[in-house]
Amino acid sequence: PQSNSISWGSIEQFNSPFVMDSFNTEAMKLTIQGVTILVASGDNGITFNSGTCQCNADSSSYISHWNGPGWTGTGYFPSFPATCPYVTAVGATMGPTSGQPEVACQSQLGGIITTGGGFSTYFARPSWQEPAVGSFFAS
Repeated sequence: PQSNSISWGSIEQFNSPFVMDSFNTEAMKLTIQGVTILVASGDNGITFNSGTCQCNADSSSYISHWNGPGWTGTGYFPSFPATCPYVTAVGATMGPTSGQPEVACQSQLGGIITTGGGFSTYFARPSWQEPAVGSFFAS
């Protein structure tokens, strides 16, 4: 197939480096062959679930096998495999079925779920994303 769609995911930090690296390698092989991989960005906002962002912990106590960049305090927990650099993450939308414009799912507009997003805490950011991400963090 020219494209594959993946509708599942889990908190990036809950996955072992072996699993993420293995998926990343296979995704790279497919994209080299011209296959597009579309992945759901998650249904619970940038924290993956409402309680995760409130978890005041550090990387060493959060999950024992994590070897990505360390952190302390609260934070965002994006959905894997949407964080893989060889996939296109696609967020949840709402509106057209009720005759409204299509927008990202968000609780402020009555959404039952909130589209996911965020930045990987494991995979390096591709260089071509640096200007946009740098601008985002500067604003």
